[in-house]
Amino acid sequence: GRDAEQRTAHLAVDHPDVVERYRHGRTMLGEVDGAAGTENLRPFRRDCIEAANLLEEMTKPVVAQIHGACLGLEAELALACDLRVMADDVKFGLPETKLGLIPATISPYVIEAIGARQARRYFLTGERFTAAEAYRIGLLHDIAPLAELDTRVNETLRALMAAGPAAQFECKALIRGVA
Repeated sequence: GRDAEQRTAHLAVDHPDVVERYRHGRTMLGEVDGAAGTENLRPFRRDCIEAANLLEEMTKPVVAQIHGACLGLEAELALACDLRVMADDVKFGLPETKLGLIPATISPYVIEAIGARQARRYFLTGERFTAAEAYRIGLLHDIAPLAELDTRVNETLRALMAAGPAAQFECKALIRGVA
């Protein structure tokens, strides 16, 4: 039927542990690297790549609802989604270079969204930026005050529900084939 669970996928990047790690200056990637050692980084990154690929290859539209920190893995998962709606209080970042790593797995998503010129800046500096900046450069599809985030996501989901699922599937295939 036209049930939202069957027609769309909704990924919420709003985990209290992620926000807490961000407040202490560590990303999920940094936590794994620092706590578990670099020998566990390769399997961890492989799992991240598989998760991002799964999101990107889903046949139904995937909407990321983002609140809290969106750094490293969180950014990678959000960027693998078809649509991204972010609260205006979010800090976004690609901190891999600050950890001595390159943002290789996230790079296709970032470059597709914002182009090589902007990607160069944020990859090389590893700097964090606001939700407003993420929206301005094209990483987001919508931005809302935190109190209105659920409403804005629900509006996006309703818009998706109004379209035909077969056409959406074909549109996703078309975009993958052309991009």
